[in-house]
Amino acid sequence: MQREAARRKANEVKSSKARSAALERFQEGACTVGELTDRDLLLIGVGLYWGEGAKRNVGAICMVNMDPTVHALFLRWLGLLGVPIDSVTARLTISDEADVDREQQWWADRLKIPNIRFTKATTRLSPTSRRKIKRPEYHGILTLRCNNTSVWHRIMGMVSRAGFEPSVTAVRGQRPEPLNERDMKIC
Repeated sequence: MQREAARRKANEVKSSKARSAALERFQEGACTVGELTDRDLLLIGVGLYWGEGAKRNVGAICMVNMDPTVHALFLRWLGLLGVPIDSVTARLTISDEADVDREQQWWADRLKIPNIRFTKATTRLSPTSRRKIKRPEYHGILTLRCNNTSVWHRIMGMVSRAGFEPSVTAVRGQRPEPLNERDMKIC
């Protein structure tokens, strides 16, 4: 009994030290980044769109994700590009067992998107949906989309400059130079 109590106490001390060290590293990382400028957010948005955005259809600026923080950043980024929120549509894809109206409202509240901007939700039966729907953090998958060919071309130019070769571009053979080796050098 005493041995078990001593082991538990040692584990608590070890866990406390690990949490403290993790918090210190977390704060160090946040301080390293500091305050974000509009340019910082613009570049973060380019990276996000490069990795997560739909890039195949000319003029269609689209983000599909289930994380509201990703969508909030995407909307801020679109704002920096001059895209008003009233030109963005939202479509929820969720399990057919979910309360669609409640989940749509959940997204609308978090992202400050007017309900009128939501199109009809897509419900689907998925073998894993029963597991997901029981998780309190599951609110479906949201697609944010706007159609703006001019902004789409600007985005493809930014993404291309960052090194990605878009598969679709209306400016055939006219891509900005990707980052050079000096830009790609890891410190």
